[in-house]
Amino acid sequence: MIETLRCYIRPVTPGDASFILELLTSALWKRFIGDRGISTEAEAKAIIEKTYLPALERAGFGPHVVILKETHTCIGTVGIYQRDNLEQPDLGFAFLPNYLHQGFGYESATAHLAKVQSLLHLPKIYAITNDDNLAAQGLLLKMNFTRTAAYQPLDSEGKADLDAVPMGLYTLNFQEN
Repeated sequence: MIETLRCYIRPVTPGDASFILELLTSALWKRFIGDRGISTEAEAKAIIEKTYLPALERAGFGPHVVILKETHTCIGTVGIYQRDNLEQPDLGFAFLPNYLHQGFGYESATAHLAKVQSLLHLPKIYAITNDDNLAAQGLLLKMNFTRTAAYQPLDSEGKADLDAVPMGLYTLNFQEN
């Protein structure tokens, strides 16, 4: 578990299904990340068990829940993900609408990234965001990421998803920091 000034950060578990359902069905998730077609707690638990937990076991990193220390409320996720079409992992984060613009993203993402980097010693890491998500772009720039390219998401068959919204690929080179 990672501890920051205001938060705890721990790996996601099946017990987080109700929170994951709330996050994945939030309007901002659907707008900037995409509708996953999840509408029940059972479906959220299945996503955790079939996608999130195997990523944590396979790569040693993946989605983590951000929890407020004061109330023990789950407020968002932060994680490192390995995509098939990128040579290095990428940083991802998402928060419930009531916890945006309060510094929780920066606090948890920088702490999580520092922990992962201390263990893996990556030469660089990526982040991907929707071109319309100005808040996420601002957070990445504050963390010293730079936009390096357009990013083409893959569809369920591993081919370029030509219907996907425009995305940007951001890079943080650790040798330069």
